[in-house]
Amino acid sequence: MVRTYYLKWNSDILYSDVEKYEILLSKQRREKVHKYLQESDKITSILGGLLIQRGLDKERVEFYFNSHGKPKARQSNLEFNLSHSGNHLLCSVSNEGAIGVDIERKREAPLPLMKRYFHPEEIEYVDGKKKFFEIWTKKEAYVKMTGEGLTKELSGINTFRIPAFFQTEETKETIYTLCMRKEPKEMVFVEVKLEDLI
Repeated sequence: MVRTYYLKWNSDILYSDVEKYEILLSKQRREKVHKYLQESDKITSILGGLLIQRGLDKERVEFYFNSHGKPKARQSNLEFNLSHSGNHLLCSVSNEGAIGVDIERKREAPLPLMKRYFHPEEIEYVDGKKKFFEIWTKKEAYVKMTGEGLTKELSGINTFRIPAFFQTEETKETIYTLCMRKEPKEMVFVEVKLEDLI
C-alpha cells in the first residue's frame, strides 16, 4: 500500500508560528532546520519533518542516508519520500518497495530547460506547461525512487521507456508524480491540515 500525504499551508506563515513544533522533531531534524538561513526553508523543514512522522506513524524519526544521500528511517521498514514546492508538501510512504515523489506548483514552464534535461522523445511530447511539469515530475520522482538523485544525466532518462510505474495527479495549484518499480496494490491520498500534525 502507498499512502500519500499532502499539506498546503498559508504562505504568510512565519517561522515564529511553527518554531514551537521543533520539540516534536528528532534532534537530527532540529539540527537540519537550524542549518537553513531562510525562514521559508526552516518552515518547510519543520513541516516536512512533521509530515514524515505522520506518514511513518512515528515520533522523532532518526534517519540514515544511502551513498547518494537518500534518507531512510531508522525506526521503520517503510520506504518514504518527501517533496515540496513553495508552500506545498508531499510525503509518500510505501510498504511495497522504494518510492519517489515530486511536486511542482503550476507556473510558467521553463521550456528552454528541455534541451538540457529532457530526452528527445519527451521534448517531442511536450506542448505546453502541463506536459512539461508532467515529464519534469516523472524524472524527479524516478531519480528519487532509485536513490541516485541527480547523479544521473536527466536527458539520458526517457520516462516513456524506463521500467517503472508512474502516477501523475493534479491539484488546483500543483502537479505531482509518484514513482515505484511496479504498480502498488493500493494507493491512498490524504490531505492534511497543519493542526493534524501537532
